[in-house]
Formats: sequence, C-alpha cells, structure tokens
Amino acid sequence: MSHNEPSENPRSPVSWRSAGLFVVRYGIGGAMVLAGVVVLAIDGGELGAFGFASAIGAGLSVVLLNLLYRMSVSGERDREREEDARRHLDEHGVWPDDEHDEPASRRHWILPRGVITLEREERERNRAAGHIAFERASARS
Repeated sequence: MSHNEPSENPRSPVSWRSAGLFVVRYGIGGAMVLAGVVVLAIDGGELGAFGFASAIGAGLSVVLLNLLYRMSVSGERDREREEDARRHLDEHGVWPDDEHDEPASRRHWILPRGVITLEREERERNRAAGHIAFERASARS
C-alpha cells in the first residue's frame, strides 16, 4: 500500500475529534458533579455538604456555559445561511427553497375582500370602456 492511498475509514478522525470535544465540553462538568457526589458520600458532615454544593455548582456552570456557547454558535450558522439565501435572492430573484416549487407565474393568491389589484382595475376599466363604446354604437343606430 502506497502512502498516497486514502485510509480505509476517512471519517474516523472526525468522529474521534467530535468525541474528544464532547468529553471536554460536557465530561469535565460531569466529572465535577460526580466528584461532588463522591465527596458527599465520603464525608457526610458539614464539609461533605459544602464540598457537594461547590462541586455541583461548578460542574453545572461548566456544562451550562458550554451549552450556551454551542447555542450561540449555532445562531451564527443560521445567520450565515440566511445571508447566503439573501445573496441568492438578489442574484436570481428566487429564494433558494422556492426554486424547486412551481414558477411564480402559476401561483394563485387569495386576497381579502375589497382588495383591488392592478389587473382587476384594468379589466374593469376595459369593461367600462367596452360598455361606453357599445352604448354609443347602439345610440347611433
């Protein structure tokens, strides 16, 4: 096997990396909570209770900070996707999700009563002009 050939499982470094990140993000806080439970079990007195409370508070704060950080980073990805979609809309005139839908000319809008569109106004104007022409023609005869 030469050194240029790809390895058998190219996804394994990514999965090991993500597993390591998970352990660092949540494992440290979990270990601190577990240490608090161990301290309480070993020394059930006042020192054990203070140690338990301290370790639980610190461990849960580490887990919560990591969780909040992950949520804020995912919000950035959402903003980037939205910005990409807006650029696509500016370039192509179609929102990326709507490209595979039916064309805009085939859409059917349902408007509330009393709304007059430009097309409807032109139709009524043409119809009125047709009636006036018909009345003039019938008056001449």
